[in-house]
Amino acid sequence: LEIRDFVGKNVFDLIPPELTATRKVFLEQAVSEKANVHWEDVLYGRTFENSVYPVLDDAGRVDSMAVYAADITERKQAENLLADSEKRYRLIVETAHEGILTADKNNRITYINKRGAEAGGYSVEEMTGQPLHKFLFQDDTSIQEKRMESRLRGESETYETRVRRKDGSVMWILASATPITDDHGTFLGSFAMLTDITDRKKAENDLRKSLERYRLIADYNYDWEYWIDDEKHFLYVSPSCERITGYSAKEFKDDPSLLERIIHPGDQNRWLDHLPDECCRNHEGIHTEDFRIITRSGDIRWIAHACQPVFGESGIPIGRRASNRDITDRINAEEALTQSERRYKGIFDGVNQGILIAEIETLSIKYANSAMRGLLGYSADELEGLNLFDIHPREQLTDIMNRFQHHASGLKTVEESIPVTRKDGTIFHAQITST
Repeated sequence: LEIRDFVGKNVFDLIPPELTATRKVFLEQAVSEKANVHWEDVLYGRTFENSVYPVLDDAGRVDSMAVYAADITERKQAENLLADSEKRYRLIVETAHEGILTADKNNRITYINKRGAEAGGYSVEEMTGQPLHKFLFQDDTSIQEKRMESRLRGESETYETRVRRKDGSVMWILASATPITDDHGTFLGSFAMLTDITDRKKAENDLRKSLERYRLIADYNYDWEYWIDDEKHFLYVSPSCERITGYSAKEFKDDPSLLERIIHPGDQNRWLDHLPDECCRNHEGIHTEDFRIITRSGDIRWIAHACQPVFGESGIPIGRRASNRDITDRINAEEALTQSERRYKGIFDGVNQGILIAEIETLSIKYANSAMRGLLGYSADELEGLNLFDIHPREQLTDIMNRFQHHASGLKTVEESIPVTRKDGTIFHAQITST
């Protein structure tokens, strides 16, 4: 509309008749209260933000009114998307099994989910806004300060620590913490995922108090377990080591370098990378690694390795315990499956007939050999986003899909003269054999 289309018109001539009554209420409110009135309208599929400003004469009477309208459709759409996203993520956070916490740069808690607060016997309100050290034991505050210095340097880490429950008891948690920064890299605070590991720590503590009980459990463990001290000497090696490596527990104890020597040369660097003193002394998390060993008989075996430090009652590291599981059969099976898939794909690509694999439920195309791609005129990447509906004439889809249902149910395996649509739109007829 041009400006001249508005001049001389009644304001109600510009809005749909069904809105006239409610809009008169807004105008009368502006006149009676001599105050600005704001509201939003949805007209013709667009959202408008409207404002009425009464204009007063020298006597303070409403002389006229200024009406403003702004199209805010895009803004409202963005706000709705943001609100939906926030609602979705808040639901995830609030229903998570782990505690979730954020703290500002001064180490004050800015957010904690219900799970995290209740694990310590607190409410969300009791913890929000409080300094982190309020929930720590005095002996642990200096360690936590060093960890926060790491956050300031932009470092993330996973560690185990204890916190004080509301009733004064100890709760052990596994914390995965990472710094929060703005777009310029300025430190704003920290984010952490918290897992209650009190039961696990209690079990470990009870286990350490009785070495004989530990030995009894470990000796009958099918996996190869060991415990090394801070000087890399074996304190304990389970008998299962001989079944896996061919070497006895005594041989490992008598020769601390034996373990390193049986690591496959191709995996030596990865093995050595996780052994520095700093790793054993300062890394409190569980480290996992898959590597190969060469057994006494010369066989190559795959090992799933998991290790973590062991601490004394005073918190001083006293070694590292590890568990090694023979996963050779699993690795071989995975490799055989990969080779089988590669071999069959090679066979399929080598035949002159077109071969196509599709999901029965969704009819999405999962694979087409070279001959089929040539017939259809599509590349492999292009076919990945298509389904059977896309390669047949739409006007015949109902009949074709009924035929395919017979194929899927096993009632029929050969179909004569099925029309197929190429990428360029041309149609050819094909004899289809299904399995």
